[in-house]
Amino acid sequence: KDAEYNLKNMNIDKAMMLFRECMESEFNSIKVNTGIAMCYMRKGDNYRAKEFIDKALHIDNEAVTANALKKDLINLGLYSNENRVSKKVLSVITVLFIIGAICVGGYSIYTKVSLNNSISKDSSLNTE
Repeated sequence: KDAEYNLKNMNIDKAMMLFRECMESEFNSIKVNTGIAMCYMRKGDNYRAKEFIDKALHIDNEAVTANALKKDLINLGLYSNENRVSKKVLSVITVLFIIGAICVGGYSIYTKVSLNNSISKDSSLNTE
């Protein structure tokens, strides 16, 4: 509680010290890691903030405050959009594969029909 109070009152260094003391006891480590992340964000050290947000989310991926802070860091470009990019790439590859399969299938059907027509013409010529 003291750490949160100091954080709200912009006593960042004092809040950081108190959060670190709480961290040693591992009591409510999600809140502690999130609090430390907030301290680093207020100090402008977003890379260190990311480290503690990741720790909090590793414990509970649904932690509301940690996810809100993560969203802020995403907007600042600290998290890559790997998942979005990989889904787009996978979608494009899938579409290209389907188009390729349709083209190959269509070509093979066309060549069989052409081959059957030429065989039919050849056999009708041979019977005459």
